[in-house]
Amino acid sequence: MGHGEFESKDPCDQRGEQEMSKDIRKSIMAVGEPTGRINRRGIEEKKVRCQGCGKFIRSDGDLDNVEYVKTKRGSEWFFHSGCFEKVWKRKIC
Repeated sequence: MGHGEFESKDPCDQRGEQEMSKDIRKSIMAVGEPTGRINRRGIEEKKVRCQGCGKFIRSDGDLDNVEYVKTKRGSEWFFHSGCFEKVWKRKIC
């Protein structure tokens, strides 16, 4: 996918799926907007919008079906696995 970094849950991926969710969560925490909720460690949870459907993806939610792409221009995209086709059909990359 160009020069962007694409993180997938491919079984051939040497990192585990649980570690992948942690990486996506860290990325959401870094670039997301505050939700107003505080986790048990006192850190405010964040949210980002799915690039395909526009729904919010929360850092404290289920991230098993969430994909992350960092483009060559430095944009960070988050989207549901089911919205993959919608993102690339719009030709926004």
